[in-house]
Amino acid sequence: MKITCNVIEDLMVQYVDGTLSEDSRLLVEEHLDSCGECRKKVQQIRTICEELDGGDRKDAKEKTEREYGTFRRFRHWMNVRRAVTVIISALITFCLVGGGMFLAFNYESYMPYGKTGMYVTSDGMMFMKEPFYGYRGVYSGFDSSGDMVEIFYMTDTFEKRHLGKATRSHVVDFGVEDRGVWTDDNGVEEKIPAIDKVYYLNEEYVDEYNLTGLFNSHATLLPLDTSEEEDMRLIDEVEKSSILVWERND
Repeated sequence: MKITCNVIEDLMVQYVDGTLSEDSRLLVEEHLDSCGECRKKVQQIRTICEELDGGDRKDAKEKTEREYGTFRRFRHWMNVRRAVTVIISALITFCLVGGGMFLAFNYESYMPYGKTGMYVTSDGMMFMKEPFYGYRGVYSGFDSSGDMVEIFYMTDTFEKRHLGKATRSHVVDFGVEDRGVWTDDNGVEEKIPAIDKVYYLNEEYVDEYNLTGLFNSHATLLPLDTSEEEDMRLIDEVEKSSILVWERND
């Protein structure tokens, strides 16, 4: 029967002391015949016993058990430390891989207009040929000339760029007449005007106003602490630098 070194170490003191049963002694000796490391440990125990007085075998046994008890505790501590190291390494690996996968599938990046494969029909139906993550409308309202404008851009992710498949996807209908109602500052409901012009936002504004990333999917173009006049000035500026993708022709 195969006996491990751990079992034999627990029997070494009794073996040297001659207090093992016959069967146990034979098992220890059978193991020692094939294990040089355990033979060395047995010899160390015998040396400890020989250093003491011949009649003080009880003290020798206690000293040996104390020393090997310390050794076993140290070995146990090393095993625990090794297990903890393995667990921590596994957790770090999981976090790195999981974090990388999360970012690959969820971190949004601006799609330049020329890479969207976008086209809008004359009646305002917008389609995308390339894989995308989301439609990000950053402004829907009037400009200084009184036209109702929609300003937006498209986003993708690492996963969409490298693993997504090109397809013809209907995204939005800019030409719809009935857009529901909105409530003004006085609590009065009014019909939302139909869209007159649609612009694809220039990337410089996306960067300037920090509109992409993990937690900016609902970010808007207009700052919260500006006046209506300043808002109109910004919208006019954006219109000039952005791409007009559709305009209503009644």
